Amino acid sequence: NREGVFENDKKSGNWTWYDKEGKKEMEGMFRDDRQNGKWIYWFSSGTKESEGFYKNDLQDSTWTYWYKSGPKWREGNYRNNLKEGRWTNWFESGQKLQEGVYVSGKENALWQSWYEDGKLKDEGTFKAGAKNGSWRGLYPAGKEEHQGNFKNDLRDGHWKFSFPNGKIREEGDFKEGHKNGHWVLWTKFGI
Repeated sequence: NREGVFENDKKSGNWTWYDKEGKKEMEGMFRDDRQNGKWIYWFSSGTKESEGFYKNDLQDSTWTYWYKSGPKWREGNYRNNLKEGRWTNWFESGQKLQEGVYVSGKENALWQSWYEDGKLKDEGTFKAGAKNGSWRGLYPAGKEEHQGNFKNDLRDGHWKFSFPNGKIREEGDFKEGHKNGHWVLWTKFGI
């Protein structure tokens, strides 16, 4: 079910959609049969699912999304239906999960993610949606699990992998995503 106004045979002004039980599913503005302005979507439970703006049927400006249970899930901006600028995702507990920048819908610059207790999980840089540059990952206790470089989404150059106790597990070079050259592998006892 839906209700709203037509102007010259085109949707105009505020429109609302309802489910079979009469609960709101979505509501927003139209201009000349195109979504324009603020829109809100709801889960069948009645809690808010997402809220943001459209410009000529394309997502634009800030959009916020929620978990079914109510807490914020993610938030960021769109420009012409593409993610643009800083985006943040959260665990259902409210703790930050991941954060980084989009340019024209692709990950760019520094991205970070965290464990639910707030400790850093990994971080590295993207360029045009591909991992490029230095990346490192950490175990939940905070010790480094891996560290190395990516080039066009492939491991490239020197990499080091460690055991949870901090001792090096293996170390060597990658070339275009494949192990290349001399590698040294250790047991967790450092042998």
